[in-house]
Amino acid sequence: MKIDKDDLYIYGFISGLIICSPLISVYYGTKWIYNHTPQKVKEKKERDLKIHELEEKLGLIGRDNKALYYDPHYYRNRNKNRNDYLVDLKKKVDCNYNSPDIITVIVESTFDSSIFDKDSECSTLIIMYPKRKIGEPTFILALMF
Repeated sequence: MKIDKDDLYIYGFISGLIICSPLISVYYGTKWIYNHTPQKVKEKKERDLKIHELEEKLGLIGRDNKALYYDPHYYRNRNKNRNDYLVDLKKKVDCNYNSPDIITVIVESTFDSSIFDKDSECSTLIIMYPKRKIGEPTFILALMF
């Protein structure tokens, strides 16, 4: 019986999956259990309360517990989790930050629309909207270059 290199790679891959699967499941199971301990749940609730207090000071009312960015459409957002968001909000409150009236937005769209001329050299669409509070109507200004 002769074993090809392809068979050897496949057997090695399957063996690796069989060996690593229980270790990976134990890791993620332990991580889930640790994150649901009473101490971690209490820390998360305290962090969320601090975030809501800082959001109210900055005029961000009506946000849920999943927000990660002060300006969600700003293209230089670097927060990876709620802890980074809390630090960012603390900095903004300490500096008495006021957001600008116009927020720079970059959103990549995958839709195919006939309004864009595919033969033109420039196809940049800039969308600007004024800062608003939740519940107020939004007015959008769109410029195409």
